[in-house]
Amino acid sequence: LALPENSINAQWIRRCYGSAHVALDRRPVSCSGFVRGTTSGMLHYVRLMCAELEQRARCEANGVDQGVHNVLVHTDALGGALRAAAAAVSATSG
Repeated sequence: LALPENSINAQWIRRCYGSAHVALDRRPVSCSGFVRGTTSGMLHYVRLMCAELEQRARCEANGVDQGVHNVLVHTDALGGALRAAAAAVSATSG
């Protein structure tokens, strides 16, 4: 599912970031319940998630972490780590 097609994910993003980031349309929804990486990569991810959730405490609602997760995944917040993982998946699934 793409983000706009999944209204709950779009609502979580809108709630925390406004409508600007809902423009992440045509991007697949990434589940925040399944995240993997190297130790250093996961520490980086957890620090970013915590910082985003602390800065956006006013938008707390059940599941809003998935909205924050999708913004981090689909913007350049995670830097090259995510691109490297996506390239590895593409190389093995093609």
